[in-house]
Order: sequence, then C-alpha cells, then structure tokens
Amino acid sequence: MALFTFPAAFFVSAALGYLIGILAMLVGVYMIAKHERKTLPLVLGVIVILVSIPALLMTMAVHVGVYAAKEAVEAATEEKTVEGKGGEPLKLGDWEVTVTTLREEVYVKKRDTYYRAQEGYKVVLIGLIIRNTGKEAKSLSDIWRFTLITDASKSYERGYIFSLQWLPHRNVTESIQKRAMEYKELSMASSVAPSTYVEGDLLFQIPVNETPVRLYFEVGIIGGYKVIINIAPS
Repeated sequence: MALFTFPAAFFVSAALGYLIGILAMLVGVYMIAKHERKTLPLVLGVIVILVSIPALLMTMAVHVGVYAAKEAVEAATEEKTVEGKGGEPLKLGDWEVTVTTLREEVYVKKRDTYYRAQEGYKVVLIGLIIRNTGKEAKSLSDIWRFTLITDASKSYERGYIFSLQWLPHRNVTESIQKRAMEYKELSMASSVAPSTYVEGDLLFQIPVNETPVRLYFEVGIIGGYKVIINIAPS
C-alpha cells in the first residue's frame, strides 16, 4: 500500500496519495501494536512504516517543488498592465516610450509625395520617442500590436502609407500643400543601441467623425507589458 502513495498522488489525486500513505502508516502501527510477540507482524509493521514515511516525505517534497516552480513560471510570464498619458515618459523594462505629438488631417506628405485618406476617413499621426535604457542593443520589434482606440469605443490597427490614396503632382494644390502633415514613419524593424533613442510617427486611419483617445500596444512576448496611453486632446 505504501508503494502506491507517490503514483496515486501524481496520477490520480494528491489527496488519495496522502490518504494511502497515512493508511499504510496506520496499518504498520497496528501490526506492531498487535504482533503479540510474533516476529513476522512486528517486522512487517516496521517495514511498512519505514516505507510509508519516505513515500509521504518524497510526495510532499515534490508537490512543494512543483507548486514553487508553477508560481515562479506564472510570475515570470505574467503580463503587467501599465497606463500613462501623452507627453510623459513611460518606463517599460529597458524601454522608455513617450507620445510626443498627436496630429489629424486628411492629407499627408512623405518626402515629396502627397497622399490623402480614404473617402470619409482622416489620418491620425502619433509621434513617439522610444529610448533604450538598457545595456545592450534591442530590436524595436519587441514593441508591437499598436492599436488606436477612439471615442466611439472602436479599435483601429496601425496603417501604412500604401493604405492611403496617392495624389499625382498635378492634383496637389497649394491648399493641400499647406494642410498636409509631414509623415516620418517609425520603423519597428530597426535596432536601438544602449542609451540612444529613435523617433517617428505611427499612422492610423479613422472616420472623420471620431476622435482618438487612447493608444494601446504591447511590449515583449512572455512576461511583458500591456500599455495604454491616454492621448485624448485636452
């Protein structure tokens, strides 16, 4: 019976394993108490107790070890939710992220080329400064899943310049040139050296009748951060 303590605890249930171990010890004690000067029950009782005690202790030790390992893994993989607001640096492990600007317009200029948002939409440019405060170079791909949340409680994924309508030079009026926002794309494929930073814009397209209020993104894959930055215009 004592030999089934460990297998029962891990393949059936912990309670059953401990119950078997305790019952085996009680049987051993009973055999010793009732041996009536007979050698065999006395010897068997001692053997049962000597087997039961290590089996119980080993089961307890393994359970404690498994529980401690489980807690350590959960602590290491738990994602932390961090909230901040535009204009304030947000410390996220070895990264420091700051939302510097929030701009909205229908027209965008990248170098000498002009674009406009899709019909019924506008372009939102969110300027970021991302600083590596660690001691080793880090890839910006560690920061991902940028999502813009509007006052209509809708979410919009990050967009790119090719999602806009290209404007031929002959269609670019002086009014469009004045209105167009300069767009400096923030590439998340680059690497940032220690104690340096990069800056650029995230591009989103949202309906003209909605207002951006929060920027959501994640840092890291396992045990990282879920970040919410309030960017609502004041």
